[in-house]
Amino acid sequence: MKPIAQNANETGLLEYLEDIIGSNKYCEKIEEIEKSLESKNDERIEKTNRVKASQVELRSLEAEKNVAVSYIRKERDYMLLTNMLYFIELGDGVNCYNKAIEVIHELRDKLRVTKQKMQDKFTENQALVTEIQGLHHQSDSADKKIKELGNEFQLLERSDIMIQTEKKHKLTEI
Repeated sequence: MKPIAQNANETGLLEYLEDIIGSNKYCEKIEEIEKSLESKNDERIEKTNRVKASQVELRSLEAEKNVAVSYIRKERDYMLLTNMLYFIELGDGVNCYNKAIEVIHELRDKLRVTKQKMQDKFTENQALVTEIQGLHHQSDSADKKIKELGNEFQLLERSDIMIQTEKKHKLTEI
């Protein structure tokens, strides 16, 4: 007996043993499984080919990705440097502001000192004004007294003249 039959209707040793053992009832399932295996194998090959194609496409896109990543890094570096520049300018602005505040405080101190000096001068001037007013008052009273004394002197002079004339008269009489 031949190991495997040449036709489907002939019986070979393998077919004979299958009949005895009873494994020929699994032939249809085995064929279905083999077909399923072949279709799954075809799918696996197709998917493997797709993966290989996408890997090739991914490798071809790697250069563009590197360019994009490089651009983004440069953009980030530019933004960081711009940010640093703004902080430096802000620091300069804060320094200028602080200097201006210091100048304002110095000017306020000078103004306060000047106001105090002016206040001192004003009080000193007030004292001088009151002293001058007192002196004017004394001068006015002295002028009044001078007038009174002048009037008295005139009266005394008249009386002296009268006394002198009377004296002359008396002397001439004597």
